[in-house]
Amino acid sequence: MKRDELDEVTRRRGYELEMHRIMAAADAEWVEKYAPFIEATYTGEILEALEAVIMPMGGLAFRRGVQAWAAETGFQEMT
Repeated sequence: MKRDELDEVTRRRGYELEMHRIMAAADAEWVEKYAPFIEATYTGEILEALEAVIMPMGGLAFRRGVQAWAAETGFQEMT
């Protein structure tokens, strides 16, 4: 994995740990597969968290949360 590819992973995440640098040097293919997996997992967990708290936070707050989630993930609503 090239340094610019690792920099892109860091830019998307907002941080870089030593494990990222070690794994980039040791097994670049793993890092390339790990990044999309983590992003998909976090995306799903965020939506699940929003769904779990709709009653205590109310419909309007839920709506705004889903709108923010969709904007961040690029998810398009059905038309």
